[in-house]
Amino acid sequence: MGSEFLTEISRVAKEKGVDKKKILEAFVDAIRATLKKKYGYDEEDVEIEVNEETGDIEIGVYKEVVEKVTDPSKEVSLEEARKIFGEDEEIEVGDEVLIPISFEDFSRVAIQTLKQIFAQKLREAEVEAIMAEFKDRKGQLVTGYVRRIEKRKGRKGGNIIVNLGKVEAEGILPESEQIPKEVYQPGDKIKVLLKEIDTNPRTGAPKLILSRADPDFLKELFRLEVPEVYEGIVEIKAVARDVGVRAKVAVKSNDPDVDPVGACVGVRGARIQNIVQELSGEKIDIVLWSEDPAQFIENALAPAEIVQVIIDEESHSIEVVVPDDQLSLAIGSKGRNVKLASELTGWNIDIKSESEYLENAKKVKEALRQIEGITDFDVELLFHSGYFSISDVARSEPEEIEKTTGIELEKAKKYVESAKKLLESGEKVEEKQEE
Repeated sequence: MGSEFLTEISRVAKEKGVDKKKILEAFVDAIRATLKKKYGYDEEDVEIEVNEETGDIEIGVYKEVVEKVTDPSKEVSLEEARKIFGEDEEIEVGDEVLIPISFEDFSRVAIQTLKQIFAQKLREAEVEAIMAEFKDRKGQLVTGYVRRIEKRKGRKGGNIIVNLGKVEAEGILPESEQIPKEVYQPGDKIKVLLKEIDTNPRTGAPKLILSRADPDFLKELFRLEVPEVYEGIVEIKAVARDVGVRAKVAVKSNDPDVDPVGACVGVRGARIQNIVQELSGEKIDIVLWSEDPAQFIENALAPAEIVQVIIDEESHSIEVVVPDDQLSLAIGSKGRNVKLASELTGWNIDIKSESEYLENAKKVKEALRQIEGITDFDVELLFHSGYFSISDVARSEPEEIEKTTGIELEKAKKYVESAKKLLESGEKVEEKQEE
């Protein structure tokens, strides 16, 4: 085959991003498979040598010398062997000899089979190269170039196919994983998160799923732009995104001398601006993380002022009270601020204005005063301990009320009994109004 063969192998290696030796191995494996499929030679009987300097390929198959051939794939007659090696060679019946095979000996069908098998082996080598390149990069940022956009009829957008570089690998950036207002053209450079590595069920090839909408994409951008995050000095505890519009990032410092919020913002906001620019203007709130849920939620709802936070551990919900003039700020445009704060903290957040809270509190306290013998002081204790209805008292154990409110056990027993009687009698009791 010679130098032209080596030139072609080098070209394919560069184009596919597969090591040259891997392609030569694939070609040799294809020859073995073709000789087995078309001529019945066992692969272990075939010997192939490739000269990587000249491109010459020598092929041979080991056969036993016999008087009369019964299996041409494993035997050669003594007469034929002497013709091949010459009369001077001392060849006898029972010897094993390496019979040379030339590509000229291949039939047209065998050549076609060789091409097909080599193409398959080459695809397998490509898959192996892609997996070697990306198997340990899941969840990391990768950079590529837009190859094409698969637009669907009647839709402006579509999946973006991304060329990921030195191996001939294509990633898919689904429409659902894109930042909505971004528009790309073929050839544009693009930074993405390698979100998943699936396998194409039809071809077995790796399917690289990319994302710019995943919260981890934002987290990785911080690792890229903020040295303290990359080094683990500042830890990103949680991320919540309304993709393309706003995001909240909760941060914690593992070094008391480092301000995590300041580190992420950077001098004159340089670091955060680089990230915002990469996200095409998506605004980012840096939130100081806290182990205290009430404090964490207060931080997450900033810049709104918080009057009071009431935690319900059982339902994993928190009621937040804000001044009347801060209600819209706390909720945010289209409810975005409270929604992101809820996602960031993991708590269900219910926001009420101060006047609404006081009105509800008045109703709740009036309902609790129906309990026989209860004092105004104990009403306040029950209310501020999370007992907001007659039912709440009736369903509780007296020991629990004593523990949570400080009300004496005997009084707690009387309050529970009275609450149960009120419910059983069907008497109208005012309950806390749920929104």
